[in-house]
Amino acid sequence: MQWVAATTSLRSVAVTVLIRPEQICLATTGGPLATVVRQDFHGHDALTTLRLEDGTVLTARRSR
Repeated sequence: MQWVAATTSLRSVAVTVLIRPEQICLATTGGPLATVVRQDFHGHDALTTLRLEDGTVLTARRSR
């Protein structure tokens, strides 16, 4: 993942970050480990639901 530094300090503020499914790239090396929970096929796209080691659930969209 690529992170952009905030211009102000948010040390005591909870934030929500939105990452679009098509911005998540599945790779075998160089990223956080995840377990594939589900895979759905929609025509030329596939949605893959992933669970990270900390329990966070993500959905990745990729072309088939």
